[in-house]
Order: sequence, then C-alpha cells, then structure tokens
Amino acid sequence: MQLLTDLFAHNVALHPDVVAIDVPPGRERAHRQLTTYAQLDRAAVHAKFFGK
Repeated sequence: MQLLTDLFAHNVALHPDVVAIDVPPGRERAHRQLTTYAQLDRAAVHAKFFGK
C-alpha cells in the first residue's frame, strides 16, 4: 500500500510541469488559478521548513 505522500512524490518526479490543482474563476477570483506539481512541491517544502 502506498501513502498519498509517496504518490505525490512520484507525480512530482515524473510530471513536474503538469497541473496538479486547477481552481476555476469564482466570486472572489476573477481568473483561473493553475498550480503544477513542482509549484505545489516547492510550497510544501517551504511550509514544512518555515512551519507555515
């Protein structure tokens, strides 16, 4: 059984430039927001390092 963190790391390694999160426009968001696996990984490392 694989952990979610293992599956995420696998996708980061194989598909760093693929969109991991696609947030459509909304009431308080005029534009679609796209986040790749690489961007998400950097944000996770930053959050872990700085505790935020």
